[in-house]
Amino acid sequence: MYRSFFGGAILAAACVLCVAVPIGVKWVGPTSPALFRGLAEVGVGLMIAFSVAIASAERTTSEMPGDHVSWIGLATGFGCSGLAGIAVSLALAEHRAAGHANLLDELGLAWAIASIGFLGLFVATLPLMTYRWRNPPPED
Repeated sequence: MYRSFFGGAILAAACVLCVAVPIGVKWVGPTSPALFRGLAEVGVGLMIAFSVAIASAERTTSEMPGDHVSWIGLATGFGCSGLAGIAVSLALAEHRAAGHANLLDELGLAWAIASIGFLGLFVATLPLMTYRWRNPPPED
């Protein structure tokens, strides 16, 4: 059940990123500095939630044998990606405020939406993962 849930969630997110983000970026037109600053603010809020949740989840997973190290690596990857998305948003806000407009804005917007979105998805699914770790299914 959990495997299919995560597989479906990842597939849905990948479809959104591969189809909706490029189309949305094309239709957004010239992006404003306020859009990038807003994305950065959302990212900072998610990064705080991510940090608090990871501290608790790491304590839970450290007592379990097995894939603890690979899970920490995955979580670190999501965190670093989200942090990079925040930095890109802040940098592009200043880039746009200076009056520059080029392909860098579209690529940066796609990166910021994708990385901050994955960070949000990770934070949203963390309670379900923690429940699974605390209540493993019975072995046959």
